[in-house]
Amino acid sequence: MASISLEGLSKQYGQFRALERLDFVAQQGEFVTILGPSGSGKTTVLSLIAGLTEPTTGRIVLGGRDVTATRPAKRNIGLVFQSYALFPHMSVFDNVAFPLKVRGVPAEDARRRVRDALDLVRLRGFEARRPTQLSGGQQQRVAFARAIVFQPDILLLDEPLAALDRMLREQLQVELKQLQRKLGITTILVTHDQEEALSLSDRVLVLADGAVQQIAEPLEAYTRPANQFVAGFLGTTNCLDGEAIRHGAGNWVIRLRSGEELPYRASDEPSGSLVTISIRPEHVRVLGPNSERGVPATVIESVYLGQTVRYHVETVHGTPLIAACMQTGRPYPPGASVRLDWDSEAVWLIPEGGTSRAKAQPAAPELLRV
Repeated sequence: MASISLEGLSKQYGQFRALERLDFVAQQGEFVTILGPSGSGKTTVLSLIAGLTEPTTGRIVLGGRDVTATRPAKRNIGLVFQSYALFPHMSVFDNVAFPLKVRGVPAEDARRRVRDALDLVRLRGFEARRPTQLSGGQQQRVAFARAIVFQPDILLLDEPLAALDRMLREQLQVELKQLQRKLGITTILVTHDQEEALSLSDRVLVLADGAVQQIAEPLEAYTRPANQFVAGFLGTTNCLDGEAIRHGAGNWVIRLRSGEELPYRASDEPSGSLVTISIRPEHVRVLGPNSERGVPATVIESVYLGQTVRYHVETVHGTPLIAACMQTGRPYPPGASVRLDWDSEAVWLIPEGGTSRAKAQPAAPELLRV
């Protein structure tokens, strides 16, 4: 197992810049996810690491060895594709053994390694089957076994679970994390699935338009986004623009353009400063109309999701907000009068100058901007 260092890495196709200068180190045994929308450059990074594409500038150092000009077959990297890329005419055993055969591993040693790899992915007994005789989840396990059987220095995963249904995908996410932890192998996953990135990763690298937006642990990236793109891409959020106004000691509000004042955490900004804040829907409380707390609002739509209800609401001044609440009774219907409240500590001030040149993609989760 090895660490990998990307130093000033960039890729340009003619006038199109696929990847802007990237500096990043994945430590030995770390699970890193490269997250971003389509066209963000995440697959380009994976191709550069694997040696399938040559960088325009920069270098790639794997385990202290510069592999920038090294052929893919000499990099000792395991790669798992979304399409599985199994040989349909070969048995499970032969598919998993293929990388060992190419490397000239003796037959007896190869048989032992294949058995061990199939044990790790819980497919012992499936050796004689062909890929067409397996389910999608079983085929993906075969692809994982083939990628680890030769003991690679690093494992690259190119959206390996995207083609699976939701329940199976969630099951394999748990298995993948357990397998990675057991092997201790440095792993880099490329995905556009935010939940997958947050649940699997030690760190998340968020890309947009070929540029890094944030590198952080999942909890930090979600609760303390570096800019509005990250705030909107890592789940739904409410973004509010306004003035930070101080009313007495420790009593702050954000005054919107409508004149409405909403709870705001204590700020280091001078009173009257223009700010942008993010409030996650799960931090917004929907209270009854007779509550003494919060601001009055009207339910525009309620979406029942089983354990939770997602409310689309508007304050009396027309400010739209989204709230996600645990379901404890019948949801408030559209048109119902409610009050909205949140703890000031739940408000995150998006750093000044952190605004990205990237724009939220239509397919991304909601970024409710006011």
